Amino acid sequence: MTTDHQNLPFSSACGDPNQGQDESHKVCVFLTYQGVLVLVLRQHSDGVVSVEPVGGKKKVGETTVQACAREVSEELGVVVNEDDSAFFLLGTQIHPFKGYEVSFFAGCYEGGVPRNALPDEHLAILQVPLGDNFYDEALKQVESTLADLGIQPNGDVQLRVPREILSRYQQIMAGESGVAFKPNEWAPV
Repeated sequence: MTTDHQNLPFSSACGDPNQGQDESHKVCVFLTYQGVLVLVLRQHSDGVVSVEPVGGKKKVGETTVQACAREVSEELGVVVNEDDSAFFLLGTQIHPFKGYEVSFFAGCYEGGVPRNALPDEHLAILQVPLGDNFYDEALKQVESTLADLGIQPNGDVQLRVPREILSRYQQIMAGESGVAFKPNEWAPV
């Protein structure tokens, strides 16, 4: 039922379908809430189910940090300060087939409870511990959630959490990277 896609290097989060988006750049936010990584579970129009970080297309004129803050607010119902210290850049990659840039950012959240603020776009919000068996735990949660919802995906579930980016995030969150990352306070909407 599920396939391990941790080496898939990109999220295809689509963000707001309105005009005014920068089709050449997407952002993904690795967001921790009370020690667990918050991910979104989506079912796309073709029936494919994916698990991925919060994120989407950058709007025209928006900085990547502003795009991260907006996406977190839209998808999880929390407000994030838009100054540069609210996020830490984990890495940027170019999508091999579509050619757009994807920037991955770290974020941390301890106030209020992130919620599924886009129930028409997300099946659920998952909270996966950042341990050694992260991918196994994520797939278990997906299978359980899909069973609870009575949803049968079209094909394998795609776990769109790149191994290289996750590893860097885990090192930063564990204080093993030499990076002093302390995000600003965030407040629930």
